[in-house]
Amino acid sequence: MGLSASRFATGGTLRGAYAPPLPGVAQPTKLDPEIKKYRLTVPQGKGAGDRMIVSIKGREVSVRIPDNFVTDGGGSRPIKPGDKFTFEWGDRDRVIASTLPTLPGSTVVEAKPILFANVSHAFFHARHNDQVEQTKMSKIVQGLMQEAQSILLQKTVEEGCNAVLSINCNVSTDSSGDNGNSKIVIVTMIGTPCVVMPLSQLPAVQAEVTVVPEMLY
Repeated sequence: MGLSASRFATGGTLRGAYAPPLPGVAQPTKLDPEIKKYRLTVPQGKGAGDRMIVSIKGREVSVRIPDNFVTDGGGSRPIKPGDKFTFEWGDRDRVIASTLPTLPGSTVVEAKPILFANVSHAFFHARHNDQVEQTKMSKIVQGLMQEAQSILLQKTVEEGCNAVLSINCNVSTDSSGDNGNSKIVIVTMIGTPCVVMPLSQLPAVQAEVTVVPEMLY
């Protein structure tokens, strides 16, 4: 860690055996792993941090308007109506993410090896015991958690799954250097990618009963 801030993000699969798909069950169509960029204009009456609803592929998507607008000169200013901004969206945003091991009204028909996502943010801060600094670090954690979840969702789509369950998140911090001025925040998130289906879509199980007559001796 130096005097400038740095970010690092990665994700992948942990090796191990996994649960194969249930026999005789036609699984849902695989999601598209491609992420596309879209360009939007801030409407009148909306501003930084507000949400706007847009239609993508026939779906209503909620988009958060960013805080700042980047000018042609490379600077930034508070965003306002009429400004244009870009955002990314793909089928990963349709993946169900949950800390639950299963979902109400559905069942897991296939499970893949555990996925992980690591996101870190290293920065330098000269002030000591500053409450503003502590508040800044808490805001950083929120963004890192969201980024880690996005990586987890993308990896889930690439595994051919539509849900990632039993999500667990760990946040760690460390200070080093003279007077602890060099700081790093690390967010680690893990989960199990699964294919889930509503119980109503599962095939009915047919059972036949044979009555054996009682034998008299």
